[in-house]
Amino acid sequence: MCLITCFVIDNAYIALTIYILLYLPILMKSISPKPLLARLLSLAFVLLLMGSSCKKEEIEIDPHKAILGKWEITHDSYGPIQKPIAYEEYLPDSILMNYIYEEETFVTKRYWFADSLLYQERVYIDQTTDDTLLVDIQPYKYKFLDRNTLQLDMQYFFMNTYSRYKRIE
Repeated sequence: MCLITCFVIDNAYIALTIYILLYLPILMKSISPKPLLARLLSLAFVLLLMGSSCKKEEIEIDPHKAILGKWEITHDSYGPIQKPIAYEEYLPDSILMNYIYEEETFVTKRYWFADSLLYQERVYIDQTTDDTLLVDIQPYKYKFLDRNTLQLDMQYFFMNTYSRYKRIE
């Protein structure tokens, strides 16, 4: 509600200021200066109070809660994604499940937040020896554009890539 009120007040304030500036010379000729000046100062004071008392609402997003759920990629560094091949589901216990549509399989990762970054970790295991081959940790700068849109910017110096996701059911 405050956002709408601020928008209306801001626009009314701008319109009234323009009106006063345009018609002030005409008013000065037709009305004696002392009452006009008192009226203008009173009006300016009221408008100043109205404009300063209403501030834009800040949307505070706790990333630990906001990221929970299923996300499907919509854009990457090359442009819009026409047909996503998977979705990611962030679970409360720091588990990230990637579901690959065509294979109908899940790939499990871990995720965590630290130093304003989102980290995703994937462990590759040799299927024949059950040995760990590689632990891949990818850092992303995250930004919630709104409640249902997430942007991840990869933080490798040799790659400048981003991905944008939308929340799905």
